[in-house]
Amino acid sequence: MSALVLAVLYFGLMELMLIDASRALAEANRFRARTIAAALAEDGVELASAQMMTRQVAVVNTENDQGKISGKLSTRRRRSTSTTAGTASERSGSNEGT
Repeated sequence: MSALVLAVLYFGLMELMLIDASRALAEANRFRARTIAAALAEDGVELASAQMMTRQVAVVNTENDQGKISGKLSTRRRRSTSTTAGTASERSGSNEGT
């Protein structure tokens, strides 16, 4: 009888340890996903800022499980008779969410 009680307690303990381990694994996966997302976002911003300085036109067309997005950024020289000639930016975009 005591062996049966010990077996039930042992398997109960193993079940609790398994639940705890799966919870810890899920938390680790969420942390990893957040860290990678932050790093990718930072890399994307750096790439976009570098391209804004070197390219005259940037076109983005992409689609994922959240929908489709497209956009265009063009920078053109502005003609001016004054001494404050610079650049003008034209931005347009659209998003079709699901």
